[in-house]
Amino acid sequence: MKEWNQFMKSMVNHAREQYKSKEAYEHYKHRKEEIDAILDGCLLEEQKEIVDSFLKELDDAAHRELESVYFQGMLDSISILRILGALV
Repeated sequence: MKEWNQFMKSMVNHAREQYKSKEAYEHYKHRKEEIDAILDGCLLEEQKEIVDSFLKELDDAAHRELESVYFQGMLDSISILRILGALV
């Protein structure tokens, strides 16, 4: 099971790296920089640290959700291949 988890994490990381080469990622990255600039001008340093902490927590949650969905997709793919008789 440990090897499987490592393999899956490797696959997720590869998929994430592929996503980083896409236009959608560049848009998200640019938007995040814009938001950071807005917050720098509007918040005190302590407030910005709190907001940054919340945003990091949301990013971490999104990462865990991505992993979960990716893992489930792999399991579903294996199930489909078994149903079709491609896997024994």
